[in-house]
Amino acid sequence: TIQESNGQAQKEAQGEQLAAIMSEIIKVAGQVNKKAKKLWLDNVPPIVLTDQIETKYAIKHTPYNVTATLGEFDAPELQQQGPVTYNLIEDENLLICGTDGAERENLLTSLIYSVCKNHTSDEVNFYSIDYGSESLRMFMSLPHFGGMVFTGELEKYTNLIKIINNETTKRKKLFIDYGGDYQNYIKNSGQKLPLKVIIINNYDTLKEDIESSFEEMPELLRDSARYGIIYIITANGMNST
Repeated sequence: TIQESNGQAQKEAQGEQLAAIMSEIIKVAGQVNKKAKKLWLDNVPPIVLTDQIETKYAIKHTPYNVTATLGEFDAPELQQQGPVTYNLIEDENLLICGTDGAERENLLTSLIYSVCKNHTSDEVNFYSIDYGSESLRMFMSLPHFGGMVFTGELEKYTNLIKIINNETTKRKKLFIDYGGDYQNYIKNSGQKLPLKVIIINNYDTLKEDIESSFEEMPELLRDSARYGIIYIITANGMNST
């Protein structure tokens, strides 16, 4: 009908007018260098590098407050993005779970890289038990690493456990006047002592290969963090440990 045709023409005219108005607004905004505030943040790239994150968020590292930069989080529902960090002293022992061993090791190597890049061997020492792909060999020459144990090296494993137990006993006595606490000792004694980090990569295989490790683990982990001895363990799942 004629009435319907006029209505359709009116709708089309309104559409044309709206497009023309928007075009003019964009044109004028460009001339005066005005931009509308974005309604959402840019997507986090599929691959983010530790150095890029630390530069982007101006992350600063404090001596003897050992922190690793692990990645970048994106919370679209909150329109928030930021760095993912792990403070070894405050966050204490860490369990990295996942059935993909390569992804677990990727996170682990990023953690080690970040710590070694930003903290000296006087601040932190690593000891590793690598029953995974042995990818941690790449860090063997760093002064931060005091020893590495790989699959089948039972004697080295036994010696490392002795070293850890001896260090724990030593620190218990050393921290008596400081509430038995590593942080209090560092802050108030006037002395410095490196954080000891024990990495166990692929605990599932270690447990199968060395049955005693399952019985030793609770004793090793108990109150270890308060003495400045931190454990970072990778495993298939929570039930593995």
